[in-house]
Amino acid sequence: MYYRSSIGPIEKRRRRLAVSPRINLALRVVVRAELLGVGWTNVTTDVIGPISAEYGISGGGPLDRVASIGTMGWRMRNSARATGGLGYYTPGHANARLGWDIGIAVSLEVSYNGTTYYKFRGTLISVEPDTGLYRRRSVTCLAQDWIADAANCLLRDMAVQNNKRSDQLVTTIVQTAHHRQPVATDFNVGQSTFAISLDNVRDESTTGLRALADVTMAEGGYLYVKGDTTQGGTLKFEDRHARPKAASVATFNNTMQDLEAIRSRDHIITRANVMVHPRKLDAVATTVLWELTPSETVPALVPGETVAFTGLYRADSGRFARVGGDQIVTPVATTDYLGNAASDGSGSDLTASLSLVFASSGNSATFAFTNNHASSTIYLTKVQVRGRGIEDRFTVTVFAKDDDASNKFGERDISYDMIFEDRLEIAKGFADWIIDLHGGVRTVVSLTMLVGPTTESATLTSVLAREPGDKITVTESMAGITSVPYFINGMRLEVRPGAGGPHILTSLVLAPASQQQFWILEDAVAGLLETSTVLGFV
Repeated sequence: MYYRSSIGPIEKRRRRLAVSPRINLALRVVVRAELLGVGWTNVTTDVIGPISAEYGISGGGPLDRVASIGTMGWRMRNSARATGGLGYYTPGHANARLGWDIGIAVSLEVSYNGTTYYKFRGTLISVEPDTGLYRRRSVTCLAQDWIADAANCLLRDMAVQNNKRSDQLVTTIVQTAHHRQPVATDFNVGQSTFAISLDNVRDESTTGLRALADVTMAEGGYLYVKGDTTQGGTLKFEDRHARPKAASVATFNNTMQDLEAIRSRDHIITRANVMVHPRKLDAVATTVLWELTPSETVPALVPGETVAFTGLYRADSGRFARVGGDQIVTPVATTDYLGNAASDGSGSDLTASLSLVFASSGNSATFAFTNNHASSTIYLTKVQVRGRGIEDRFTVTVFAKDDDASNKFGERDISYDMIFEDRLEIAKGFADWIIDLHGGVRTVVSLTMLVGPTTESATLTSVLAREPGDKITVTESMAGITSVPYFINGMRLEVRPGAGGPHILTSLVLAPASQQQFWILEDAVAGLLETSTVLGFV
């Protein structure tokens, strides 16, 4: 069994598609062998069967703003006919290819007419060789893009951020939380500046992707990985003004082979609930954010021993509710920690024989105590952290509703959480914008199918050049769609070998451009109120 992405019933669709005359299309898969510095190596000769790739944002609704993990799946020839012979793509095999193993970089590149389009770039995360006497001699491979790195990495040791724009937060999260950086980045300057942020992340549970999603949702922007003609794998952050200002870069006028146009009540929103998070701030940095009391545990250190532990900030000692903190006070001996010769504190004060290495973040602190006494065991009878407490416990929901739509179509709510935003007026504007654009009936193109190679060179070039974030214009007579603008949120590709060149089946995950009709003062495209735009969240 070989890997197949969730593109859908490709075979069924291929049977009903009219395949155009083939154009010579150069396609190659490149694998980076990192261990011995072999560098990028073309392995296309040993690729067999289809290549499936998908990346970007998986939906087109108002909540679909952050990419899912991008994947690429394919098979490598592993028989005696492979370039290096039997077992060439089995890691650990005596005949294994030098540098071939999980963790190496891979890319899917499509070349046409002198231009190379880097459609997917990621990391090989799974290699599954066929075994046994009668199975085919191949290796099933799976790669994931940088979004997987963000999803698998916890956001540790992050300080509370004050008065930072959304793009600055994205930069901080990416550079601080992840050992493996994106190949390239392209961040718009954010429109929102948050008074306090990253105070409500949790070292023990918040992933980098979760934090990036929180920033993106609070901005009202988009975050995804896209291809390009340089190297691929570019992490893109869009501010909320990027799409209203965008112009269409391609037109598809009855040239698609398959298009799904859906007019459904599920696309109607009658009430928008937008949540913001006003914080409660302590006036001075004297709050005890965490303490280790004798009733809980009393760590004992024998001479020369070091004990390290982490305390998670809480609203009050012993309570479950977590809080953030800044202006953390470096622990002071006898004030913030005590060492005693007896576990109940009745013995000699040995605090002077303790040394401490201390580190703090916006939601936790780490202690490493060492007993420097020559002969006595030291009991830690008091340990605490002081600072300014920041409590995100007072979520406010602002709503907008359309009673006429509710009466006509029935109730349908949507909840949108702007976790780093504290301004009610922003929540109100965003709620009104959602209802204004989604309270009525409309036709949503959920999936567009395009196929190549084709006899029309311009069409082929246009299809290959498309990436998430592009604005396109679609006309499809049977669906009653005439010059309707959409944004590409996600891409799905199926590449199959064929005589004269590969066949490329491309699926575009689309979001109606009407979702982006903000009014922006004095902008040439988005500055025409009630002509091409609506009043709303800016």
